[in-house]
Amino acid sequence: MMSLNVQPGRVRLAVGFVLALAIAAWAPPWVASPAEAQEVGVVTVAGVVLSAPEGGGVGTWRVGPYEVRVFAETRLRQDNGRIRVGAEVEVQGILRERRTIEAQAISSLRTGRETAKLVGLVEALPAEGLIGTWAVSGASVLVTESTEVVEAKGAVAVGALVKVEGAANEDGSITASSVTVQRAAGIRPATCEFIILKLRPPAESGGTGEGVVLWRHRAWSDGREQIDVRVAAEELAPESEFSVSFDAFEAGTILTNDAGEGRVWFSTEPRNDALPLPPELEDLSGFAAAQVATEGGEVVLRGAFAEARHEECGKPGLDYLAVAPLIDAEGRLVGSVAARVTTEEQNLDAMASGLTPLAAYRLVIDGVEAGSAVARDCGHWSLQFSTAANGRELPLPDDLDPVSGLLHVELRAVEGDVLAGEGSFAPVVPVGPVASGGPVRKRIGR
Repeated sequence: MMSLNVQPGRVRLAVGFVLALAIAAWAPPWVASPAEAQEVGVVTVAGVVLSAPEGGGVGTWRVGPYEVRVFAETRLRQDNGRIRVGAEVEVQGILRERRTIEAQAISSLRTGRETAKLVGLVEALPAEGLIGTWAVSGASVLVTESTEVVEAKGAVAVGALVKVEGAANEDGSITASSVTVQRAAGIRPATCEFIILKLRPPAESGGTGEGVVLWRHRAWSDGREQIDVRVAAEELAPESEFSVSFDAFEAGTILTNDAGEGRVWFSTEPRNDALPLPPELEDLSGFAAAQVATEGGEVVLRGAFAEARHEECGKPGLDYLAVAPLIDAEGRLVGSVAARVTTEEQNLDAMASGLTPLAAYRLVIDGVEAGSAVARDCGHWSLQFSTAANGRELPLPDDLDPVSGLLHVELRAVEGDVLAGEGSFAPVVPVGPVASGGPVRKRIGR
């Protein structure tokens, strides 16, 4: 995520938004003259222009967490696009204080790097047009002239569900490279139902893997329908191919990664991460079982549909609590993700600590990009999702509904896609009554 290369008389700093503490420790305590600075205090940093004087000229700029002083002699290189608020730039100059740079040159960048993603509801838009600051589920999103706005599934409006991709800023806002409408304002499924089937190793196999089959059918008042089937598995042989079948019907294959995790997704809706849904899987009522098997035909996971749950999206019928610990590569606990169902509300609460301050991290659950956020300067990071989202929470992504069907979670640094922690959801049995007065019941596939 961060590299520091010290060369004789020069420092090269490549960071997303954080200046390496090594610079502060290495730099001398005196204030160097410009000539001396060439030998001891020259830095190069990259970040997003958060503010600049009118016209983008002489004065004090804000680039990421840095105060950048621009002079008449400062060279502005705009080969990769116009330098303006929201643009990613590289600043070369003299480090005067920990976060103050006297700029010798500022160059525009065209990195194509996405540092933040979220899915949320549009809560506010600029008074005129789309360029300006949006409010999306409590987050500030800066839309510029270079932002791509895709309205194939509906117009941008307050209440629309959108996916935002872009660069995370120090203040928690996002400079959007693209905004895609995923659901028009006021358009929600009129009916929605799902089936969850847990997959476990056959008793005679002695295996340790587990998996889940999720079937979901949604219908809208305008006559549109969508059916999705997701099969996910973990703790299988790494980097191997497994077949997925429903009774005698061969549906597809799962390719596991080096950790033994894999998934396959089918949908009637064209999407990049899913295969076309076979007609045989539009209705699972005629199937007795689903299974995952090796190339040699050995069944490693199996589940009987007689034990599956049949419920409605958005309001699963039983209270549920499951927690996935986030464990890093060295076996340390860095955080956790809790999946909760209470009454008719579903929640996902993710938190982690000890992360790189001011770095962006994204949450991936069963291959679904849930969202991302920037760690605080103390290294603490958190994200909350809910089916009854308020200003502090993001709407639960449709692909994660219901939360009781989730299996595996990963926390990854946006910069370099480094795995910061991962874990699997395990049901928890709370003790005592819930607020509604009914008992909390453990839900493990039934």
